[in-house]
Amino acid sequence: MNLLEAYGVFGFNIARVPFAVYADYTFDTARPTSDTANEAFVFGLNVGELNEVLDFAGVFAWQKVKAIGANPDYLNMNFVNRRDVNTDTNAFRLGLKTMLGDNFTAGLTYYLSADETVDKKDYNLHKILLDLKFDFDKII
Repeated sequence: MNLLEAYGVFGFNIARVPFAVYADYTFDTARPTSDTANEAFVFGLNVGELNEVLDFAGVFAWQKVKAIGANPDYLNMNFVNRRDVNTDTNAFRLGLKTMLGDNFTAGLTYYLSADETVDKKDYNLHKILLDLKFDFDKII
């Protein structure tokens, strides 16, 4: 596996709210094919930052991983069909997090992965994750 990757991010503010638009493209040069089955890409938008208590931050991302575009061992497994470890998927991620204290954040993330190759019919994988993060370094 030889990956060629291009990544870009553009940050800006609207009414003092930080935004970031990003894109990532990956191509596996060790698996040459006549089509584009060996590529993967993601596009996303981040809104806000967690600097103070009760600040909010959100994310929306769309990801496409083609059939041999990436090794499933290196992917965020929330986006991959675990029934047959298929990577030929379209996936969406929508998340919101907030800072509840100087050392405590909470976040909720929704994942939708759509796959048309399982049993030759549409297959949608829905996941909702609740993340609670407690930072012990800020206590000491």
